[in-house]
Amino acid sequence: MLKLLLLVVVVMFGVWLWRKDRIAAQPKPPQTPKPANKKPSALPMVVCSHCGTHTDARDIVKGEIGVYCSESHRQLSGDRAKS
Repeated sequence: MLKLLLLVVVVMFGVWLWRKDRIAAQPKPPQTPKPANKKPSALPMVVCSHCGTHTDARDIVKGEIGVYCSESHRQLSGDRAKS
């Protein structure tokens, strides 16, 4: 009975070694680098000629004298719309 138990242990050990070598020999899938978190670029800011607030350059109203944060500030400063 002891010989049979020893034989089973040796066979199990052999199977374990064989499987361990097969798993180690398998090529690992290539790891794709994670994309770096790109910070959004800063938007250009422009100072309103009437009130002094900083406004995104895409949202400004241009006049002949300066730039404004809104149409009402351009009108209050007496500036005409730029053609």
